[in-house]
Amino acid sequence: MEATKSPKSIIGYPAGLLPIGGDVTVEIVDPPCPLQPITDAQYVDSKTMSRGPGMHTKYLPYIYSAVNGKLVTGGSYAFDTFGNARDYARWATEDFEVGEEGKKIKIWDQPMFESHRSWVWQVLGRILSQSRKPMRA
Repeated sequence: MEATKSPKSIIGYPAGLLPIGGDVTVEIVDPPCPLQPITDAQYVDSKTMSRGPGMHTKYLPYIYSAVNGKLVTGGSYAFDTFGNARDYARWATEDFEVGEEGKKIKIWDQPMFESHRSWVWQVLGRILSQSRKPMRA
């Protein structure tokens, strides 16, 4: 879907069946720190990570654990096929590097991540989008 020229636009999704065949789910535990530096860094890297072949949608939640108070983030990345989801998970883990030239490191080796886990899912059946309006809190 194309974005409008306004950077403040919120793009919804068309009502109906979504072409989703695979999903990558990532859970990240961040070391104790304020939320703002995490979101600042995340969105710089997110520009590159959003370009995966067949990527349909990306969801990046944040929550503080009720058990230990640690910041937990991650995401769900929906793809048109299971193969594209699997390839994306491999690329993000094995190939994707961040940082300045000459100082690049694998994304999951950054000190802002205490730990991470990821799963690749094959979507069976169909996902239905009920509305093209953005969700409201």
